Amino acid sequence: LDGKRQDKANDLSFRLTLAGWRRVGELEAQGKSARGAFIAMPFKPEFDGLWSSGIKPAIEAAGWQAVRADKTEHNQRIDDWILNQIQASRFVIVESTGSNPGACFEAGYALGLRKPVLWVAQKASVNDGLHFDIRQYNHLTWTEGGESDLQQRLQERILNTVGQGPGKPSGLNP
Repeated sequence: LDGKRQDKANDLSFRLTLAGWRRVGELEAQGKSARGAFIAMPFKPEFDGLWSSGIKPAIEAAGWQAVRADKTEHNQRIDDWILNQIQASRFVIVESTGSNPGACFEAGYALGLRKPVLWVAQKASVNDGLHFDIRQYNHLTWTEGGESDLQQRLQERILNTVGQGPGKPSGLNP
């Protein structure tokens, strides 16, 4: 070539090679072969019932493994571990009561990876108005003492969004 630019200054086109398409397929298959769901939620006592009677049983009844940062032993930096777990998960559940900034960051990371994100929040938090960045997402709501109701609805949402997991369903709500 004569040293002159052959492309236009604002031309953002590109071509994906056959090797690139193969890599895209590998990455898509990797996400679909995942066995777990990453849960982003507060680790406060007032959320213990939500975890034990709502979120965890819903995931397990749908045949998936529930992965929560404070319930898994590891010896890594917590931020690296969380990002790795999100990458390795099939989907992410975000408890967004109070617009938890950490959970919102984790949701954004999952969305950037094109992972399905399922949103839950305490009904009062939704009624009071969630942060504008997350309020447009369809949240399953829960009330204190009504966590088992959320369990059934969340299980249905999981099955309708990502399907039956590869593990044996717990049989809680067929």
